[in-house]
This record gives sequence, C-alpha cells and structure tokens, in this order.
Amino acid sequence: MNSHLGPDSRAFEAFRRTGDPVALAAVFDAVAPDLLRVARRLASDGAAAEDLVQDTFLAAMESRESWDDERPVGAWMLGILANRARRGFRDRGRTRSLTEDPEFALRSSEPRHTPLEALAAGEVDGLIRSALGALPAVERQAVAARLFEGVAPRELAEQLGIRAGAARVRLHRGMARLRAALPAGFALGASWTQLRGRVLEAASGVSPSGKTGAATVAASAGVASIGAPRLVAAGLILLGTISLGVWALVRTPEPTAPQVTDVLIAAAEEASVPVAAAAPRPDARRSAAPVTEVAPDPQEVLAPDSVAAEEPAPLTGGFLAGRVLDPEGGPLAGAEVLGWNGSRASGDPAALATSGADGSYRVGPLGPGFVVLAEHPDRVQSFGFLGTLAEGQEAGGLDITMEAAGRLEGTVVDGDDQPQAGVRVYSQPSYGSGGARYLTQHEGILKLYGYRAEAVSGPGGFFSIRGRGGAAWKSSRIHIEHAPFLRFYDDLQLNENPHVLRLDRGLGLHGTVLDAAGQPAVGARVALGPDETNALTGQEIEVTDEQGHFRIHGSRPIEESPFEAPYLLVTHRGSAVQVLQPVEPTRTPELTPVTIRLQPEAPLFGNLFGADGTPMEGVKIQVWGTREFNPGCTDGMRPTWERMAELHEVLTGVDGGFEFQGLYAGAYELRVIDPENPSRHQSEDVQTGDTPLALRFDALKMEKVVVTGTVVNARTGEPLKSFTVCPMVESHGRWREVEDEEGRFRISGLEPGSLAMTAWAPGYARTELPAEILGIGVRDFELRLHPAVTLACRVVDQDGKPWTNGQVAVFDLDGNRVMVDVGGGTRSDSIQMDRSGVTRLFGLPARSLRFTVRADYEEAEFILDLALFEEPEAGLVHEFVLPRTPAKPKGKLDLMVLVTDGITLRQLDEAMEQFRQEAIDEEGSDPGALYPGESEEISFPERAVTIVLEEVNGEERVEVAMDRLEDGEFRVGVEQVHSTATLYRTGQGSSWSETSPLPTVSLYLNAGAWTLRLESEGRDPVLQTLEVRAEEPRADGGVSKLHLIGWNE
Repeated sequence: MNSHLGPDSRAFEAFRRTGDPVALAAVFDAVAPDLLRVARRLASDGAAAEDLVQDTFLAAMESRESWDDERPVGAWMLGILANRARRGFRDRGRTRSLTEDPEFALRSSEPRHTPLEALAAGEVDGLIRSALGALPAVERQAVAARLFEGVAPRELAEQLGIRAGAARVRLHRGMARLRAALPAGFALGASWTQLRGRVLEAASGVSPSGKTGAATVAASAGVASIGAPRLVAAGLILLGTISLGVWALVRTPEPTAPQVTDVLIAAAEEASVPVAAAAPRPDARRSAAPVTEVAPDPQEVLAPDSVAAEEPAPLTGGFLAGRVLDPEGGPLAGAEVLGWNGSRASGDPAALATSGADGSYRVGPLGPGFVVLAEHPDRVQSFGFLGTLAEGQEAGGLDITMEAAGRLEGTVVDGDDQPQAGVRVYSQPSYGSGGARYLTQHEGILKLYGYRAEAVSGPGGFFSIRGRGGAAWKSSRIHIEHAPFLRFYDDLQLNENPHVLRLDRGLGLHGTVLDAAGQPAVGARVALGPDETNALTGQEIEVTDEQGHFRIHGSRPIEESPFEAPYLLVTHRGSAVQVLQPVEPTRTPELTPVTIRLQPEAPLFGNLFGADGTPMEGVKIQVWGTREFNPGCTDGMRPTWERMAELHEVLTGVDGGFEFQGLYAGAYELRVIDPENPSRHQSEDVQTGDTPLALRFDALKMEKVVVTGTVVNARTGEPLKSFTVCPMVESHGRWREVEDEEGRFRISGLEPGSLAMTAWAPGYARTELPAEILGIGVRDFELRLHPAVTLACRVVDQDGKPWTNGQVAVFDLDGNRVMVDVGGGTRSDSIQMDRSGVTRLFGLPARSLRFTVRADYEEAEFILDLALFEEPEAGLVHEFVLPRTPAKPKGKLDLMVLVTDGITLRQLDEAMEQFRQEAIDEEGSDPGALYPGESEEISFPERAVTIVLEEVNGEERVEVAMDRLEDGEFRVGVEQVHSTATLYRTGQGSSWSETSPLPTVSLYLNAGAWTLRLESEGRDPVLQTLEVRAEEPRADGGVSKLHLIGWNE
C-alpha cells in the first residue's frame, strides 16, 4: 500500500483485505459527503441521489480488487458514480433543465414523519444543541446563526463586523467540531444514516476472499436490516429531518452542473482529488438475484446502548509562520493569512491567522498540499506560498510582502449594453507552471506570485475590486466566468476612468434532434465545442425539450479562438453518438436552424476470461472506432466520437461481462488494459452485432519490451534495497516502487521505441539515463545513484550586489541536464533564483556538476564538486559571481520603406527636411520628421518586405518583416535574432508585432554603426550603412529623424 495515500484509501485497503465493516465505515464517513454533492447535481431528486451513492458503494465493494492503490479511493468512487449516473440517464431517458436545482426541491419538499421518526427527531435536536454548547463562543455564534436562522456567510460577516473570509473560517471550523462531536454519520442526513446502515450491513457479508454474500444483494435492494449495531445504530436513530439541515449547512449546495465531466472536475477540485484519477467507469451487463425485504426492529433502532459516538479526529498537518511586511520591510498588522488544503485557493479556507503588531503570523494546520495567501482591506500581496507540508512540520521565516492596493471599478454589461448584476469579478494567482514560482528556504514550498480579490456586481452592474497599486504595476488581470456568457479576462489599467466589461454570449446554434424513427429525441444532450481552453472537454451543454428542440450558445468567433473546427456532439439513449463538424454558429441561430437525425445504437458486448478460462472482474476495456474529428487538440490520444462522448471505456462485471452504449455500427479496436500494468494493453479487432464476444486475456503475450537491472550506490557499488524506478517510453511512464535485497527490478510489457530510465531512492538524487531505441526483447540496465545534497546559493555581480532575476540550469559534465526538485513532486531543468536572497537547490547528486547562470543578458558557467557540500557548515551560502557588463548607450531608429518614380529617395529626404526647417522658422518649435504619403511619384510596397539590421561589431542582429494587408495597412513584426541588450520598444521585449497605416517601424538600438539589408521578391536587395545616434526619445513621442529606404523605379 502506498504510504502517500490518505486515511480513506488506507481504510479501504484494510476493508479489501479483511472485509471489516469498521474499515468501510471510515471510508463511508470520509468519501460519502463528496459523493452526495456530486450525486445531487446528477440525479433528479434527493432520494435518487442517495440511491446513486448506495449503488456506487455496492459497486465499489464488488469491484474492490480492481482498485489501483496508486489513485485515491475517493477519485475511483467518483468515477464509478459518474458512470452509474450516465447509465441512469440512458435507461430512464430523463429530461432535466440546466437551471433546475435538485437541492432546492429537496429542501423545499414537505417532510412526512412517522411517529418513530418524530421521536428520533427530538433526540436529534437535543444532540445538536448539546454539541453546539461545547463549541467556542465565536464559532458557536457563527454556527447557530447559520444553522437556525439560515444566515449566509456574507451576511454573517456584516452582522459580526468581520471579513467574509474570517466568517467562512469560523463556520468551517465550527462545523468541523460539530461533526466531530456528533455520532458517526450524523452530518450526512437522516436518510443517509439509513443508507450508511445498509452499506455496512452489506459489508458484513463480505469475506476476506473478496466474495460478497447475500447481505450485499439484500442491501442493493434497499434492505435496512441491522447487522453491525455498534456502528450502524448511531446513524439509524437520526431519522428526523433536522440532520438534513445540518448536511445542507456543512456543504452549501452549488449550482447544478449539466454534464458528468463538468461535475467531476468541479467536485474533484474542491475535494483535492486529481481530476484525471476520477475517470468514468461505465457499468457492465449483469443479472440481479431475487431479494427479500426485511423491516428494521424499532427496539433495536432506538436501543440506547447501541449508540457509540466516535472520538473526534484531531486536526493534523503542518504550519507556516513568518511576518507580513510592507514593501519597505516594515511590519503590517491586521492582515488575514488564509490557508487552503490542495493545490488551489478554492472554496472556504481551512485555516486563518491574523498578523500581529509585529507582523507575525502562524497559520495551520494544513497539508499535505496547501496554498497560503494574505488579504488586507487596503493592500494586495506580492506573493503567497504553495507546496507540500509534512505532518507536524513547522515552516518558519516565510515572510509575505503586501503593497498598496489600487482600485479597479466599472460596470458589467452584456452585448446589448444591459447591466448585469450578480456577476463575480475576480483576480487570482497564476497556478500554472508559468506563474513565476520561486523556491524558498524550505524544500517543497514555493512562492506563488499574484493576489486574490473578488467582487460581485451590484445593481446597474457596478463593481469595485482591489488591484495592484505599486509603482511597478499599472494593470491587473480580471476574470469573469458567468453563464451563459463566454469566459472573460482582460488586463485593466488601475485607477483610471470606470471600465466597461462587456460579456459576450458567443455564437450559437438552434435546431431539432430526431431519433432513428424520425420522432423528437427528448432529453438528448447537445454539446457545442470547443471552447478556448480545452478542445476535448470544453463544451457548452443543452438538453432537448419535448419537441426535440435545442438552442445553445458558447462558441467563440473563429478569429478569437485558437481552434478552427466548431462541432456539435449529440448523445441520446438508444441512439449512436453523432458528431457534426464543422458547424457554423451564428449570432442569430434561429435564422438557420439545423436538424440532426440520429441512428440506432449498435450492440457491442461480451465477456472477458483469463488464460485459464476464469471470468475476469473489474478489468478496464476500451473501444476505439474509426470516426474521428479534430477540434484543434487531441492531448496525444485519438479524438474518436465515442471518446469525446465519454462512452469509450467500461469495467467488466463479476462474470467478466461488459457492454458498451451509444456506438454506431461498424468496426472497432477493443483494448483490454492489463490490470497489473495499466501502461500496456491487449488489442483485438471486432465488429458490432448481436453476438456476444468471448475475449481471452493472456498477459504472457504482452511482454513486448522487458527492462531489467540493478540500482546501486554510485560510490560503493552496493545495491539499494528500496527504490523507485520509471521506464519512460516516448516520454510517458509510470513509477514502480521496488523492495529487493539485491536491488534488482524487472518491468515487462513496454512498447518498442525510445526509452529512458529514471530511478531514485530516499536520501539519493534522482538519476536519469539518456533515451535509446529499444525493440522487443530484454534490456539490462545499471542505475547508479549518488547521495542527494542541498545547495544554498545566490547570484551576485562583481561588486557583491545580488541579481534580482538570476536563473540557474544544472548539467552533468557530459552536458546532460540535471533536473532540480522544486517541491510537490515537481522537477525543473531551470530554476529562477529567489529575487530577495538565498535560493536552495534540492535533490542534487553529490558529484561534479556544471552550472549555467544567467541574469538579464549576462551568462557564465561554473563547475562545482557537490561532494564537498554533503555536510555544509551552518549558514554556508555559495555565491555565483556573474559580472555586469556596462550598458551601452541607446538611440532610436525610425525607418520608412518607399518605392519612388521620378524622384530619388535622397531628393525626397532633402525636400522633407526643407519643409521641416520652414515649420521651425514659422512656429518656433520642431514638429519632428514629416511622413510622405502616396502620390504619382511615391508609392508604398505591395509585396512583403524584409529588413535585416546588423551591428557592425557583430553583437546585435534584428529582423523586421513587413507585409501589406488587404485593407491597405501594414503588419510589422520585429524579432531579435542575435544577442542581447537591444530594446525595440518600451515594454515589448525581444519580439513584437503590430499593424500600421504606413510602412514604418521604430527601433531602439545600440548607438553606433549598423548595416541594413532590404529585400523584397522581384526587386534587387538594397544595402546601406546607418549611424544610430545616442539620444533619448522625444518627450512628445515624435520622430526626430526619419530614414527613408526603398527602391527607385
């Protein structure tokens, strides 16, 4: 069992080994809340949601041997639930509105109680009030207001005179303590405690051998018999509806999501579950055995001795500590430091601290993954932190700088300029790899640049939100995600006139879906995609009405989207998946309706057997058809219709049975995924039809490429007994943890091709062998691991002054890159040095390495023997000395390309200079250079032009591409080809492009002599030498000297 998994996964592993209902109870209490939240989005009502979750647990119990302990059990069960829900959609043909809220229907329905339930409700009320009385005063006040008065967190913050984030933290902590103080399963609701009993009763019929007894069958039919009174009765006494209210408070319901994939993504992100791990699990065909209902004994239900409250789990994790500072390094009191578990700051924070008079804070417990951000009414943070924390870790010295906040104000309107109230406008850090992350002094903890702020537009669409106000910042990026509009983001200038954020509904389609008989396909799901972020899953969803009609928006105009193939993806029970591509969404879709005629689905089903003829349960089978489409992104896998509709994968049932839904008739490739090694599969070509398939899985036939070898200590040659090894085939691979006394490993079933080997062990640096091409057969490797060291370093110039933008890349002496640990299991081949001081490079091998250090446009190489750093002196910091080259003087060069006839460029230049001097004499000021226009003697180039500028000393080279567009304007693109210190335009960097009404370009270049080469198809090259004068740009932005270049006809 992998030690990095959480307690819920460890409990499920215990249940899988022993069949112990106590272990399953722990899994239920940990996983059920997230499953319920997802189920309520997918099901038609609360009862159906509970049935869906019960079915999920029963399926998980049946298929527990197929669970891969490399993935969290919660994510695995989310996949099972999604497929159960999807199958339910097909079986019932249920139509639901996307704006329907089943939570609202559940909460607003009138409860009906039996006398037994009424009696239990009284006990529930007493338990709640008793538990509330034990809470700290501030938490009791917040929870009571929410529980008994329904006060929302924002209203609560206003009532208590605190910030909304602090109110959410009080509620979060109070609810956590309340749940811990109540009997097990209490917060899951009355009917859920009955479900808990049924699930655990089913578990009591499970043997360690993996077989499910009659109790499982009974539970699947809704049996409420009591088999484990100590664990179950505490839930069954809570038959009143008050506990449903507690559940609603513990998890505030979110808007209904229209698609199973969308629900999984949102749920997995909030629950800190990897989305990829929550892959769908279509169900297999299987028969149901007859069942007998057994009524619960009321005396047993209410037996007081059977109520056994669980001990509240202590809060665990690590803590961050440091100070909150202003830009000058002074302490900042009263800032809120908020912490979230997971990889993003989403949902309510899990921890909160307020900086003291000296700016100090300590926030936690958090982890293992966490994000920490700071908030203040008048300031925004320069950076926060993210990464991983070990249990009990105290990470100190993590200071947070907060700069003065600017204001971003304006209104949110739609395309018709109608104000939009209730729109969330927000800014957030950049969580991606491009988020300017820097290492800290703690391994696994990174700086996260950016800040978090949000506002909701009020009447008239007005919003006001904090933005960066420091001298270095003139804008902030603002995001809006608000249905039914397209995602919006823009960089807004600070402290300027009110902004108008105009939301766009995008292009849309209107039409009708008919089934194979020509009748309206009621409840068909119509997806319009792709969107601008993910071509494979970015889809707007609509469900057809009673007439089969749909109207859907959400496609961006082609010129605004990186993808050029809009599509419609249609699924409907009993019909084959249908894709229309390309389609042409418009602003007025009702004027061009489309009609979609579906075809009946073709059957594809059968059974899977092992080499010995034994049915194989819980094995993943995929189907890959011949119909594909390419919306611009395939993420490395074929974009088949069935994959896009998430119909391409199922798990086999207890008898090895499987069945696919929604397939069109024809040929398919069937892939049986090896349950022991998911990176390999067995393929078979099949046809749809009414004849069941009998597949036989033979693992020995999939050996393919086999890698073997030994992992040893590079210094002593002694084998390492515990290590992790990963063969990377075409840059894809999976880690294998190995325990072997002789340090040996063997991995089979790899595909032929480019293969690289990587290995690491605790206390040793990761080693990577260069890739080589391998064919079918056996290849033996020896992987030599060096002890791992941490190098504390900084980059300074020749005067000892630190560089603020240093970057370090590490290589071995053969020139191969050495990856550096940056925390959270992430490695990088280039490390951005901490701009404020010392950077620690973790996980380096204790041997001689070459370091390439860059800052601005300077670069140098250093060789260090890291064996000398295995036991460094306390506080030892290595300095890479990177000298600064004095900056060269700059000058501005303005060029214009012309074609003349009857006048030379020299004559034209002299005439323009004469006009300029006359203007100076008349007006007393210099108007700057004049730009000639087109005339009988002067014309602009009609064909593409290339200008190549090279500094005479060879240090700089610049290329300019100029092309005339259909509207007569010119597209000008500039690229720095060689070396370094040239600035072409303020803030533009090393390359940029723009359009201009004239064939002109302005460049900031090193002062001195330059050669110019002008080229265009059909014309002779023009060669010139120019002198760039060292001078500052004109204050009015004008041009002092215009250089005319071109051709004389």
